[in-house]
Amino acid sequence: MKKIILSIIFLLFLANVSAQNFDINLVSYNPETQNARIQIINTASANFHDIKMKIDNIVEIHLAETLNSGLSFSTFQTISSGEHEIAITTKEGVTFTKKLYFSPSEKQIEQQVEKQKQIIEQQTQQQLTAKTPKSNKYIYSILLIIVIIIFYIIYRRLK
Repeated sequence: MKKIILSIIFLLFLANVSAQNFDINLVSYNPETQNARIQIINTASANFHDIKMKIDNIVEIHLAETLNSGLSFSTFQTISSGEHEIAITTKEGVTFTKKLYFSPSEKQIEQQVEKQKQIIEQQTQQQLTAKTPKSNKYIYSILLIIVIIIFYIIYRRLK
């Protein structure tokens, strides 16, 4: 029974791997200009027609009328840095989706780090200012109790 289940799982895995009709690769990316060169490869044994691409399910872009088996082409897109989902659809009803990561530039990373430092500094300052009045209230309360006790002792001695 275990062998049958393992065989079925293996066959499903092979069917899934062989069902991959496209491959999407990031060829180049300039984070300053946000220009990306994306390569789409037809890895299937069939030709596909009316190739369209969506980036993050926002706008569908028509890329080509036909993409023959084993061939590829590149498209240039303007994409912000970060992770984006690229989806390819065809007239034949084939859909392929892949997530690509577009790296920010060193300058953008430095700016993000500086922003994070400023936020942390502001939070630290807010925490310090929030703690100061509370600690002063406790000190004033303790001093008031001490003064009351002293006045009470003096008052009892005078009587």
